[in-house]
Amino acid sequence: MPSSIDPWEIVGYEAGMFRGVRQILNQQPHLLSTLVLRNATVESGILHARILCDILLSRTSAKDDMRLTELFVPGIAEPVADKIDTNLISQLSKDYGNSATPGSPCWEFNKMLAHPTTKRGLSYDYTKALQTLGPTIDKILSRIETLRNVPFPPVA
Repeated sequence: MPSSIDPWEIVGYEAGMFRGVRQILNQQPHLLSTLVLRNATVESGILHARILCDILLSRTSAKDDMRLTELFVPGIAEPVADKIDTNLISQLSKDYGNSATPGSPCWEFNKMLAHPTTKRGLSYDYTKALQTLGPTIDKILSRIETLRNVPFPPVA
């Protein structure tokens, strides 16, 4: 049964979580007083970054997956992706890499967190990947907010 939820609500949730987690990691690390909280927060940031990259880069292949190339704004005839600076999308694609390129954020997120592979260890530093992707994701999200004339709400 198809969902009746507006896809923008899902994108908004992902944007809010991504932004909120980055704010905690960048500005309020003192709130993460235990290893469990630190790891859960970092892993949450990675999960939301990964989902946003899949949506923004329209890389997913399942029929029911969300892709920026298929999301529309009322009053705009073409998909939102057509209104985003192609340089931003290209930059995100370059920065994110792919699952076949060891060391790329995509590979790191897949191999070091999201899949139980033999590449995993007991710890991994995702700081560089999140710092690399964050500004470009934020620019794309800001452009979408401008096109929609609606900001993505922070997740409370």
